[in-house]
Amino acid sequence: LLGKRLSVTANKGLGFSKLNPKSDSILVGYFQSAHYAKKVIEELLSLRPRRMSKRAEELLSVAQRKKILVVHIRRGDYANEAFGILGDDYYKNAMELLSHEAYEEIWIFSDEMSSAKLITVFSSDKRAIFIDDKGLESSEVLEIMRHGNCYIFANSSFSWWAAQLRYDREAHVVCPSPWFKFTDSPTGILDDEWLKVHW
Repeated sequence: LLGKRLSVTANKGLGFSKLNPKSDSILVGYFQSAHYAKKVIEELLSLRPRRMSKRAEELLSVAQRKKILVVHIRRGDYANEAFGILGDDYYKNAMELLSHEAYEEIWIFSDEMSSAKLITVFSSDKRAIFIDDKGLESSEVLEIMRHGNCYIFANSSFSWWAAQLRYDREAHVVCPSPWFKFTDSPTGILDDEWLKVHW
C-alpha cells in the first residue's frame, strides 16, 4: 500500500447504506447489517477458529450430537449505555415464539452469568444449561454457538454473528426489535426471516 493513492468510502450512519466503492477504496463505517452479510455469506460460513482447546472441543462434540436452543444474554457494560438491557419479558416472549421447536437442551451464554441465572423462564426450566465460558477464547465460544438448532439472542454483536454464521440455515432466530432501546438502531441489522420480539 505504500506509495499508492487510495480513496476513502464511508457509509452513512449505522448499518446498511448503498456503497459503490472503487477497487482502491478503504471502507470506513459500521457495517453490521444483514444486507452486507448476505453478499458474502459463503465466505463467512467457511470461517473456523485456527485451534480449539480440549474443553471447547468437548462442548462442540455435545453441541453436534444434540438439538440445542442457543440463548445469549448481554449485560455488563450495557448497564451504562443507551442500548437497553433485555429483561425477563423479552426472553419469556421469545421462548413462546419457539414453543413448537423440538430441542433437548437450552444452552445459555452470557457475559454476566449471575444475572442470567435470575431470568425466570430459564431458572425454572430443567433443560437450561448455563455455559461457563471462562478459559475459552471468544472464537471458540462463537464456534460452539454456531451449532444451535434455534436461537434467542440479545442486542449484541456477538450473538448477532452467531446467528449470522449458524450452520443450520433453517434454524429459527428470535431477535429484539428495535435493536437498541434508547438510541438509533443500525439500518438493516435484522434479517427479514428472523422472528422479532418488540420490547
